Amino acid sequence: MTGSHERWAELAAGHALDALEPAEEAELMDHLEECETCRAALRDHEFVAAQLASLADEEAEAPPPWSAMRTGIIGDLAERRAARSRRPVLLGAAAAAAVVVAATVTAVSLGSGTSVRDQAVSACRAQAACHVVQLSRGSQERAVVIVHDGTARMVPTDMSAPTAGHVYALWQLPRDGKPTLLAEPLSQTGSAATPLALPYDNTAAFAISVEPAGAQATAPTTVVAVGTAAT
Repeated sequence: MTGSHERWAELAAGHALDALEPAEEAELMDHLEECETCRAALRDHEFVAAQLASLADEEAEAPPPWSAMRTGIIGDLAERRAARSRRPVLLGAAAAAAVVVAATVTAVSLGSGTSVRDQAVSACRAQAACHVVQLSRGSQERAVVIVHDGTARMVPTDMSAPTAGHVYALWQLPRDGKPTLLAEPLSQTGSAATPLALPYDNTAAFAISVEPAGAQATAPTTVVAVGTAAT
C-alpha cells in the first residue's frame, strides 16, 4: 500500500486499536465507503488484533477480548493521545534541530540505528516487490522488517538489550494459523536475512517477542512490537 493510501493505512491501524480521535474516525469512515483497498486493510488490522489477543491463553475456550490485551501491546491510549497533542511542538523542535545538524554535519554515520534503518528502507523502496513492515509498541517504532525475495530481515530503530536470561525472537503471523518462529535469538543490532515460513501475501503481520534463553520458543511469550504486513 503506497502513495496516498499510506495515511489511510495508518488511520485503519488506529481504528483497529481504538486509538483515533473522533474527527479522524469520521474521516476514515467516509473514505472506507468508497475504497475497497482500505476496507481490506482494515480487516487485516482487525485480524491481527484478534490473533495477538488469542496468544494470551491458548488453553482458554475463547480468546480474551482485544481490550484486555491492547495496553500491554500498544501502550496506554491516554499516553498515545497525549503524545499526539504534543506532536506539533515536537515537530517544531525537530525542525529547528535539523537546521543545526544540516549546517554542521557533512556525512551520515552508519553506526547509528536510525541511519542504518533509513538506508535499508530507502534501498527497499527502490526495489520491486520489496516490503517495509514497521514494528511498533504504542506510538514508538522499535524496528522495521525488510521483506524481499522470500526473506525477512529485521533492522532495529529503538531496541535495548533484553533483560538477563532472555532473548528477542522474530515471528511471522499467518492469515490463518499459528505464529511461526523465523529467528531466535535475535540481535538488538539487527538480523541476517531469514527465509519466510510462508509467502508474504499470506502474512498478516510480523512481531518481535521476548523469550527465555536456552530453549527455542514455540509461541510468542511477551510481544514487544508488532506490525501489519500491508499488501
